[in-house]
Amino acid sequence: MPREPHHISQIVADLLARTGVAQPQATRELEAAWRDIVGGALADVSRPVRIYRARLEVVVAHSIAVQELTFRKGEILQQLNQRWPDRRVKDIKFRVGLLG
Repeated sequence: MPREPHHISQIVADLLARTGVAQPQATRELEAAWRDIVGGALADVSRPVRIYRARLEVVVAHSIAVQELTFRKGEILQQLNQRWPDRRVKDIKFRVGLLG
């Protein structure tokens, strides 16, 4: 069965994603979206790290913020998926750690 041709822009985007070259731009986009979605106060004490296997990993400065973010998890997922329907984030994992 013949495969359908792919547009060159999609091939380049896939290659950049696999090699990690596009990661800094994607990380900046994710951090900007995170600030818009959770607001300044929570964005100041948390940082999205990456999306891996449809799960967003977020480092949070303290457990009180983890509780607040966990309470808002459904809302955050909905807004992320509205913003990036092609990425389809299914879960968020929060962990206490250094934001560094």
